[in-house]
Amino acid sequence: MIVLWIILAIIALPILVILLGSVRVRIVYREKVKVQVGTCGINVTVVSDKEKKEKKPRRLEKCRNPEKVLARELKKQEKAAEKAARKAEQKRLKAKKKKALKALKKQQKAEEAQKPKGPKPNVKENLDMILALLKKLYRVTKGNVKLHFRRMHIAIGTGDAAKTALTYGIVVQSASYLLNFIESKFTHLKRSYGDMTVYPDYTASKTTVDVDIVCKIKIRKLISIGVSMALAFLRERSKAQKKAVLRERKKAEEAALNPKTN
Repeated sequence: MIVLWIILAIIALPILVILLGSVRVRIVYREKVKVQVGTCGINVTVVSDKEKKEKKPRRLEKCRNPEKVLARELKKQEKAAEKAARKAEQKRLKAKKKKALKALKKQQKAEEAQKPKGPKPNVKENLDMILALLKKLYRVTKGNVKLHFRRMHIAIGTGDAAKTALTYGIVVQSASYLLNFIESKFTHLKRSYGDMTVYPDYTASKTTVDVDIVCKIKIRKLISIGVSMALAFLRERSKAQKKAVLRERKKAEEAALNPKTN
C-alpha cells in the first residue's frame, strides 16, 4: 500500500507542477546583463554578470611540503594535457562526422531539387502569414504574462547639457509610450512609487541604466501558448501554400487566354 501511495505521489507531482507552477524570468542590467530562469523555487542563471576569476598558483616557499605540492601540480598538468588531447580527438571526430553529414545533406538536397515542387509563397503571402501569427501571439499572450518592475532607474548623461536635455525628452517619451502600450495591450505592470525613474544627469558623461525586471507566466499557460502557436503556424503555412498554388494557376490561365504573339 505504501508503494502505491509513493507511485501516485510521483505521478501527481509533475501534474501539480504543470497546473500550479510558474516560469519566472528575471532580467537584471547594471554594467552587464544577468538572466535567471526559475520555477518552483529553483533558479538557474542563464547569463551571468560575474567575471571568471583565475586561480592564482600557490607559492612554494610558503608551503610546508613543497615537494608534495609540486608533485600535485605536475599531476594536474598531466591530467590537463590528457584532457586537452581527448578534447582535440573528440573535436576531430566531430568535425569528420559533421563533414560526412554535410555531404549527405548536400546529396539529399540535390535529389530533392530534381523532384517537381509546387510553387513557393511570395513576399506578400509570407508577410500575411507572419502578420496572422503575430495577431495570434497577441491574442494568446494577452493577460497571461505578468511583469514586475522591481527597479528601473535611467540616468541620462552625455557630457553636453543641450544634448542631455534632448536625449532625456526622447527617452521619457519612448519609455512612456512603451509602458502604456504593454499595459493597455498585454498585461498590468506591477510597480511601486520610485521603482521607475528617468532623470537627466548634467554632470555625467554617459548614461547609466539600472534595471531589474521579472516576467512570470503559468506553466500550463506556456504549454497552451506553445501548442496554439504551433498549430497556428501549420495552418497559416498551409494557407500561404494554397494562395501560391492559386496564384500560379491564375497566372497560367491568363497566359493561356492571352498568348504572346511574335
